[in-house]
Amino acid sequence: MGARASQVVQKDAVVCDDSDRAIVPAQALPVTTWLELARAWLQLPALHSWLARVARRMAGKGSSSVPSGPKQSVPVYVMFPLEFGLDDAEQPVGFAEMVEEGLQFLASMDGVAGIMVDVWWGPCEPQPGKYVFDKYLRLAQRCKELGLHIQATMSFHQCGGNVGDTAYIPLPQWVRECATREDAWYMDYQGDQDFEYICCLADHEPILHGRTPVQCYADFVCAFCVQLEPFMGKAPVVTEIQIGCGPCGEVRFPSYRMHKGKWSFPGIGSFQCFDRRMRQSLQQSVKQQGKPELFAEPVVCRYNDTLQSSEFFGTHSSELPQYSSERGRFFMEWYSECLVKHMNDVLGACYKEISALPFSSNPPRLSIKISGVHWYHNTRCKPAEACAGYYVSDSYDFYARVASSLAALREAYPAFEPPIFNFTCLEMLNRRQPSGARCDPENLVRHVLRVCRAHGVVVAGENAIEGYAWRDHYQIRKFYKMARGMHDGFTYLRLGRKMLRHKSAMRRFVQSMQNV
Repeated sequence: MGARASQVVQKDAVVCDDSDRAIVPAQALPVTTWLELARAWLQLPALHSWLARVARRMAGKGSSSVPSGPKQSVPVYVMFPLEFGLDDAEQPVGFAEMVEEGLQFLASMDGVAGIMVDVWWGPCEPQPGKYVFDKYLRLAQRCKELGLHIQATMSFHQCGGNVGDTAYIPLPQWVRECATREDAWYMDYQGDQDFEYICCLADHEPILHGRTPVQCYADFVCAFCVQLEPFMGKAPVVTEIQIGCGPCGEVRFPSYRMHKGKWSFPGIGSFQCFDRRMRQSLQQSVKQQGKPELFAEPVVCRYNDTLQSSEFFGTHSSELPQYSSERGRFFMEWYSECLVKHMNDVLGACYKEISALPFSSNPPRLSIKISGVHWYHNTRCKPAEACAGYYVSDSYDFYARVASSLAALREAYPAFEPPIFNFTCLEMLNRRQPSGARCDPENLVRHVLRVCRAHGVVVAGENAIEGYAWRDHYQIRKFYKMARGMHDGFTYLRLGRKMLRHKSAMRRFVQSMQNV
């Protein structure tokens, strides 16, 4: 109603002036008066009541899935600006002042637990084994003074080229040189390499100056913990360490590459298994099965294919679609299992290193992040998820495999708090997505919640796109009501000038999360 009304302006509209009840032509009112009237209208209790009724109607029959019970508080964290990882000279003008204002704003709200900050591999390990965490020590000290906690994300990927990236922070130069020399990058069907993250099948090869990538990841996490030891252990400032396991710090393949204009939403993406290591692994898996008719070569999907145009996922005749054949199922399960093994190996190595540190009696909690690939989720084959490595079928469920692995790590390292399954796109509504893309973020989030609940895994969340609309906040709160008893905090995207322009909306959201 409001959106339609805002598009129509009647020339003969009139406005009632409360001071003298005079009828004044709308054209005569200055812009400032219109703004004052709009503010007053938005503050009407009747409007808030109407919005609440609309929200309840939108929930519809799905409201029965929200369990009843005592209200509880959800701690809110706020993502730090990406530019914090740049050298001070490369940061925007006024950046330090904006950060300080933002920290003080966050500290002024009772429901804000702290911040999430990327700890970038590139600037923090400029030479092999030489670590520089000075700015994170200063940040931890400032957060301690303000009473804020830190979620530290170990970002072993390149920043730049993805949605929302406002900075370019590459991998260490020595890593790029070694990985390029050893062809240790993911490759697509066009032969283009992706320099955002090292190929997971190079995990255990000593290609980085005598160390394997997994060793480098674990050494980096260990060095961070050692240098920030004063802010860990008892009364910690750093309470969680998220382990990056792929592009954007997410456990996935770089299937929807935006650089070079390769992909645009809502293309299904492309399988990233055309480098020599992935090819050899696939061929070995086929050989072990003893079925030569299975795929011995990777499947080709074009980045901007739709479900209808895809040769692999589409139905083009009366024959069974390729994806649902034995060969198709075998290929996608092999592809996803490469990702699950990578996550297990990296997390296991990090657990082993941290457990040997002096504060192992009260170590920081570990977590991983899974991307909310919601487009084409409302289909049987879920092609965008499959290309990212998130294969789901009647016999295989990537999300359940991740939850099961986290549960196993919980049992293997009982001294640690249980690991956290962090998921994105909690704010998204089906009705606000393009109809042709078969998006279904709401049911995707519910599915992730179900598998985490089945394995007793704690779940946390993020919003995928920065926004301050009441409908987004309502959807986030709805998730945490469904996740009652098994959730961790919520991380809000992102601290910056836009958030500081929406302080009132942010305060309302944080307050609402204290009574979920």
